Amino acid sequence: MDFEEVKAKSDRYLFQNYGRIPLSFTHGKGCYLYGTDGREYLDLVAGIAVNALGYAHPDWVAAVQAQVARMTHVSNLYYVQEQAELASRQQQRQAARRLSADPAEAPAQAEHNTYDLEQRLLHMVRKGDRVALGEWLSKAPAVRGGVVANDQLRQRKNLFIVTVTLASRAAIQGGLPVDDAFTLSDSYIQQCERMRSPERIANLQYRMLLDYTERVERLRRGKAPSRLALDVANYVQRHISEAVSAEAIARALYISRPYLSKKFKEETGENLTDFVLQEKTEEAKRLLRYSDKSLTAIGAYLGFSSPGHFSRVFKKYAGVSPREYRERYE
Repeated sequence: MDFEEVKAKSDRYLFQNYGRIPLSFTHGKGCYLYGTDGREYLDLVAGIAVNALGYAHPDWVAAVQAQVARMTHVSNLYYVQEQAELASRQQQRQAARRLSADPAEAPAQAEHNTYDLEQRLLHMVRKGDRVALGEWLSKAPAVRGGVVANDQLRQRKNLFIVTVTLASRAAIQGGLPVDDAFTLSDSYIQQCERMRSPERIANLQYRMLLDYTERVERLRRGKAPSRLALDVANYVQRHISEAVSAEAIARALYISRPYLSKKFKEETGENLTDFVLQEKTEEAKRLLRYSDKSLTAIGAYLGFSSPGHFSRVFKKYAGVSPREYRERYE
């Protein structure tokens, strides 16, 4: 329709509750609208400030198309996956902001409030208490570490480096092998240095703390993990990129495979093969979230025989495919 047709139908069938500007558009792209008069317009109105999403961004279009292809609206009488995921992400972002408060926003007397908070946080990392850490982060006061750089981005990066250094030491005290803790720390610092957004650094810091805590939790497997459980967990972490077998673990621990499998089951309540594959799945989750490696490369790195094998194992223990998991966190 040309402009006159659009105007005529609007005047005839719509309530005249807006003093409309004599313009009509056919489509938009980015921050521009294209009128029925063939001209290009820079849109500075943005739905009277209701939204400012721009037009036809490929990521936004793809996300809407993918969701509409699955389902649009589901009653709140049911549990809704997307609703729970959104609430979880909002809570994580709030916790991340508390961990990385801008010192400029703090009152003078509260510029350095980190010591007591730091000790509580590191205690939870050291004990591998993931549940307590998550709850604490959702309620903790903003952590203000003082000014350590002249610009906000460098400030966040410097504080991140301090935090990951402390977290790695706490995890070592909790039983995480030194080499593993330091390698993980190096990886996180490199990711942080590549970032250009303070908010993304805050989210990475939140994930980093949970990652260290979850690793200690997996090592401890109960309030008093046995020596065997710790030795097996340490072996799996050190050989995570290999095709770990019960025979290889038994050989490294100088015990028989049947004895290892039986004793591990008795002490942890978990099948040894399941434990190994769950550990690989957890490492795959980290790589899918925080690296740009392809699915094939991640599967090969973790010692799976084929992409199909990796996908089947991941879906068994994570509940979704590797691709779906990565898309959830992009």
